[in-house]
Amino acid sequence: MIQAYSVYFVLLSILLYLAVKGKFEPGGEEEVQRRNYLVVGAASVALFTLVVGMRFNVGGDYGSYFDAYNDLDIFELRNTTHFETGFYYLMASLRLLSLDYPALFMVTAFLQIYFVYRWAYDYRFMLPWVVFFYFTSLYLFESMNIIRQALAFSFFLYSTRFIIQRRLLPYLLFSVLAFLMHKSALLFIPLYFVLGRDWFASVKVQLGLVLALVVLAIPIIGYLFENFGQLALLLNYVDYANMDEQTDLFFEDGGGYTAGYFFSLGVNLIIILYSKRLKEAFKEQHFYLYYNLFFIAMLWGVIAPAANSMVLARAFFYFSSLRFVVLSFFLYYLFSVNKDKLQYYIGTGLVAVYLLWFVMAIANKAAWCAPFQFYFQ
Repeated sequence: MIQAYSVYFVLLSILLYLAVKGKFEPGGEEEVQRRNYLVVGAASVALFTLVVGMRFNVGGDYGSYFDAYNDLDIFELRNTTHFETGFYYLMASLRLLSLDYPALFMVTAFLQIYFVYRWAYDYRFMLPWVVFFYFTSLYLFESMNIIRQALAFSFFLYSTRFIIQRRLLPYLLFSVLAFLMHKSALLFIPLYFVLGRDWFASVKVQLGLVLALVVLAIPIIGYLFENFGQLALLLNYVDYANMDEQTDLFFEDGGGYTAGYFFSLGVNLIIILYSKRLKEAFKEQHFYLYYNLFFIAMLWGVIAPAANSMVLARAFFYFSSLRFVVLSFFLYYLFSVNKDKLQYYIGTGLVAVYLLWFVMAIANKAAWCAPFQFYFQ
């Protein structure tokens, strides 16, 4: 466990240091910031790739990827695995190069973080917060677990620039690329046509929806989702077809309301209260686009204990993963846009709680993030 704490906190500290040293302030000289970001981004991506990519048996799905890669018959002319075609050919290409299994985890770690940093270039003023919440929101641990879906999410996150620019063709190309990694990425295609407006403008309506679901989740929603695990067959989750529980910081065995549930709910309510101000402050950055998707994740977070389904948790992964994005906007706003004592106290409190949450996640081995070891140990 000591090694796990050391690896995660040293990596987080170095990436934060690089992000802060970049001095990516709004209104800075574009060429200077571009060069700085190139250096900071390259160093950060390389370090992340080495550390995360060289892990061994970290992440709940690590073993299945390990076995699939080592058992792959490169002389087969067809996909003999249960993985999507794109991921299969990624593995086959690495095997044809006679690369050992660490290559797979290094390449996937590289692609996951590379496209996050490519996306963050347009929001480089808040890069330190992106790094901080990438770790402390626990997205890092999820990405080391459900590797293919995390790859698809990174492609989608980068492709949101094409939604903003109204460039359908490159958006579709990235959607197809994501689909080749995980078929659930088909969800991305219709998003291009519906994310062009602010769907959740009213704070009162948002609060009403969330609080109503809090009341109705157990008696109604739990019943509706009781047999929803059959969706596993459609989403290629054959291994999860008979699984109706997820054990981590946010779920208890057999479901239930835990500290994680109330923590997430409380943070969500605070974000809702600030949502109108955030949309106004970041209008040019099209914050509403990310907020639209994340609000869907808020609603899912309320019903998650009642639904108690791994399959549904995976289906909503793309929405809930935007937590680190929305939190980055929020904390930048609290500390750098609307500076007053109340905002400072709220921001400081959130930073402290998320750091504590990160520590607790490692201690509880959330998403099988610990113990951490390298393949050469």
